[in-house]
Amino acid sequence: MSCIDHRDFCVANGETFLLSVHWGTDTYTSIPITGITQAAPVVVTAVAHGMPDGWQAAIVSAKGMTQINATRYPPQGKDWHRGTVLSPDTIQFNDTNSADFSAYTSGGY
Repeated sequence: MSCIDHRDFCVANGETFLLSVHWGTDTYTSIPITGITQAAPVVVTAVAHGMPDGWQAAIVSAKGMTQINATRYPPQGKDWHRGTVLSPDTIQFNDTNSADFSAYTSGGY
């Protein structure tokens, strides 16, 4: 394992700096998806998902809207998307426009 022991950054005089650290593991949690919108940005419904706001998630095994699925398992790199929690059951992915994707039909995690 390699670690970054320092990182240079600049904070302008009078500005505020807030460092947010998300600690993760290689253990994946799979929550069943019950809906995905054809919209920009995409909204995913996964009842009682439990995902913290700002964390990353990847979608796998969605039927119909296969364009949204991770290209690898386990997900890597661009398979991950930072989520905005809208409710205990919905997450919005601001970096994903699914308006031109095929319609979601079922399944997925």
